Amino acid sequence: MGILRFFGVDKGPQKMEAAVVSANAVNLEKLVEVYGPEEILPDYTECLNSISRDLKKAGGRVAGASGAGVVFFFPSDEKGRFAETACRAAFTIRRHLDGLNTENGRLGIVELRSIVGVNVGEIDVEKERASGEAIDVAAQVMSACDPLSEEVIVSQSVFRLLDKDKAYLKVKEALGQQTSLLPPVYSLLHISE
Repeated sequence: MGILRFFGVDKGPQKMEAAVVSANAVNLEKLVEVYGPEEILPDYTECLNSISRDLKKAGGRVAGASGAGVVFFFPSDEKGRFAETACRAAFTIRRHLDGLNTENGRLGIVELRSIVGVNVGEIDVEKERASGEAIDVAAQVMSACDPLSEEVIVSQSVFRLLDKDKAYLKVKEALGQQTSLLPPVYSLLHISE
């Protein structure tokens, strides 16, 4: 054991409850293939940077990114509003991508399609990375999202924490029964302040 670890400076991974937002641009690879990376990637990268700035202002932290996907988490808070904050962040992601699509539409480029899922659970955070089952479940929940809709898919753990007077939710029919890996999920179409 190193001297820093012994004195408590390096504590290793920290466990925490958090709301996890998982998002993916499902057709980014195809758009890059058709239009070329120089036409698509600079705008997409700037869009991700803008999303990251907005979500960090809302209290989010980047859990990881790979390819066309990005994962943010919002640590639980004293007021228990972290799930709502994460859901609003999910709609922020969709708004940014819609803005990118509006610009690309003017240029004659096919729209970017995204899917977004939100889950609440325990994660392990170490330095600037996060991992854990809650992140894996967020990715599974995200896979139930329709890229042609404006919905955000939320897990049952998120559903339980949302103020039903603020959120317009509907059960995503039969998806929970399609696979034992995917718990029941809900389609969130709107959440008010």
